Amino acid sequence: YTKKNGVVYDLREINDRATKLNRAFQAWGGMQTTDAFAAPIEAVISSQAGLWDHPLGTVMAPTTPDAIGLCPLFRPTTSWTKDDGNVLLRTADGRFVHYQQGSPRQSAWVTMLVGPMGFGKSTALNTLNLFYLLNPSVNDELPFLRCLDIGPSSRSIVDLVDQTLGHKNPNIAKYIRIQNSERYRFNPFDTPLGCEFPMPNHLEYLGNLIGTVCYSMQGNPVLEKQMPGMVNAAINQLYERFSSPKNGGDRARTFNELDNSYVTEKVREHGIEVDERSTWHEIRDALFDCGEIRAALIAHRKAMPVLQDLIGVIASERMRSDYPDTIGGVPILDMFSRSIQEAVDLFPMINGETRFELGESRVISLDMEDLVPREQTDRAMWKASIAFFIGYDILTRDFFFHEDYLPLIPRRYQPYHQKRMRDLSTQDKRFSMDERQRFAKIPTAQAQVDGLIAEGRKNKVDIQVASQLFEHHTDQSIRLATTIIILGAGNMTKEEAEEIKTRFDLTDAQMQLIRRIRPPSAKGAEAFVVFRTKDGTQAHHVYLTDGPMYLWLIATELVDRTFRKMAYERYPINEALRRLAKKYPGGSIKKEIENRLASQDEFDVAENKEQNILEALIEEL
Repeated sequence: YTKKNGVVYDLREINDRATKLNRAFQAWGGMQTTDAFAAPIEAVISSQAGLWDHPLGTVMAPTTPDAIGLCPLFRPTTSWTKDDGNVLLRTADGRFVHYQQGSPRQSAWVTMLVGPMGFGKSTALNTLNLFYLLNPSVNDELPFLRCLDIGPSSRSIVDLVDQTLGHKNPNIAKYIRIQNSERYRFNPFDTPLGCEFPMPNHLEYLGNLIGTVCYSMQGNPVLEKQMPGMVNAAINQLYERFSSPKNGGDRARTFNELDNSYVTEKVREHGIEVDERSTWHEIRDALFDCGEIRAALIAHRKAMPVLQDLIGVIASERMRSDYPDTIGGVPILDMFSRSIQEAVDLFPMINGETRFELGESRVISLDMEDLVPREQTDRAMWKASIAFFIGYDILTRDFFFHEDYLPLIPRRYQPYHQKRMRDLSTQDKRFSMDERQRFAKIPTAQAQVDGLIAEGRKNKVDIQVASQLFEHHTDQSIRLATTIIILGAGNMTKEEAEEIKTRFDLTDAQMQLIRRIRPPSAKGAEAFVVFRTKDGTQAHHVYLTDGPMYLWLIATELVDRTFRKMAYERYPINEALRRLAKKYPGGSIKKEIENRLASQDEFDVAENKEQNILEALIEEL
C-alpha cells in the first residue's frame, strides 16, 4: 500500500501464501480445506426475480483470531490434561500430551512395556515409577513401590528416595541384592497370622510354585493331566497335618524353649503354662491374647510347614492310594518327591522358617541377579521361574489380602486383620517387574503373572510388567492391560509383524510406525503408547524426554554407573549430577570413551585402558 498507488496486489504471492496455508492446515490440524468460496445455491436463487432480496456480498478476509475460531481444527490428545496428568509425553511436532498413572479414568492399572535391548526400557520403567511416587494423593505417606528386577537398574529410584527423604526415615527405601542362602530364607508356606490354612489366592500361588518346581515332570500327557490335582492334594494335606490338633493336625510342631529366646522370654513374662505337648499354635494364640504381636508372629512362623515337609506328605498312604500310577515303571509320586528334593537342594532360601523380612520400607528394589542364570536354556528358565516366585512372594504377600477373605480367618484374629486390611486398602500400591522373558517358556510362571494382573484391580494394586519382546506377554495379559508402551520392535520379520499386529489389535499404519522406531537420541526415547480409558482407546506416537541430571541419576549402563560413582566420591551428590549433566547432557559416557579409545595408538598395549580414560574424564569434570 502506498499513498500514490493505493493497494497493490501481487497475485502470485497471494496464491503462494494460500497454497502454503492450505497445506499447513491439512497437515497439522486434521482438516480438509478448499480454495473455492461463495454459496452456489444462493447464487442460483438470487438470479430469480422476487426470490432473494439479499444479493451476495463481497468476500472479506477475517482477522487471524476470528478465522482460527471458525476453523474445524482438531489434534490428537489423551483423557488427561495439565491439571490431572503428571506424566509429560511429547509428540513428534513438540506438543505435550499428558498421562496419569493410577487414574480413575481407567478401569484398572496394568501397564505393559515392550522394549528391545538398547531402546530405553529400564529408563522408561524408572521414569514411570518416579512419577508414580509423585502422583497427587490424599494419603500423607509415600506410595508402596515394589520393584522386582534382574540387575541394579531400579536401584536409582531407591537412591533418589533415600537421598531426599532418608533423613526423616532411614528405612523408607531399600535396595536388596538377594542371595540364595539361609540368611534370606523366606517360607512360601507362611500364612497370615493365626491362619492355619492358606487363603484362596495363596493356594493358587503355591500350586503354580510347586507346578514350576516339578517342571521336569511336564511334557508327558498322563502326568500333565494329573499334576494340578496331585499338587493341590499334596498342599492341602500338608496344611491339614501341620495344623493344630483341634483342627485335625497330627504333626503340629511342639514348642521348644531353646528355639527362640525372645518368644520364651515373653512366655515366661506372661506366665503362659507350657508342657511337652504344647504346640507352637497354642503358644501363638496365648501370646496374641496377651498383646504380644511380634512374639505371636514368630511362634506362628515356627508352626508353619516347610517345603521339605511336602516329601513326607507325598509318601503317605493316602497319597499313594489316590495316585498309584507309574510311568515307565516309576511311580509318579516318586518323581514328584524327587522334584521337590531337587528344589530343596538347589534353593535353601525357600526351605525352612522365614528369617528375612522387608521391614517398614515403602520403596523396595529386589535384585534377583544372583538367583537367575544368564543363559536361556530350559533349565535356566526353570531356575529363573522359581526365583520369580520367590521375589514375587516376598514383595507382594501383604498386597493381596482382600476383605472377602475375612470370614476365612479365625474369629480371634479377625479384628487384627480387619484393621490391617483397612489400613492397606487406602494405600497406593505398585508392583513393577522387569525381564519377563527370563521365564516366558514356563507355563505356570506365566499363569502366575496373569493371575497377578487379574487380582490387581480387586486389591487396588497397580501392576507394571516389562519384557524385551512382544511374544513374552501372554494374550490374557494383553487383553487386561490398560496402558501399553512399545519402545520399538527390533529386527522383525513380516510374519512376526503380522502376528503382533493381530495380538495387540494394531492397524497397518501403527505397525509400520512401531517398526520405524529407533533407539533413544537427543530428542528422547521414541514410543508408541496405547491408553485404554473409559473414554475409549487412544493411541499416540510420542517421545519420553528426560532432563540430563535425571538421566545421570538413573543411568543403568555399567560404565555410566561406575563414572557416576566416581563423581559421587569426589563431589556432593547434587554437585556431581550438575557437573555430569553439564559436561555430558546425554546421560552417558559411553560415546566419549569409544571416541577416546579409537583415537589412541593401535600399538598401545597399556592395561586397563578404559579405567585410565575414566580417571582422565573425572579430572576434566
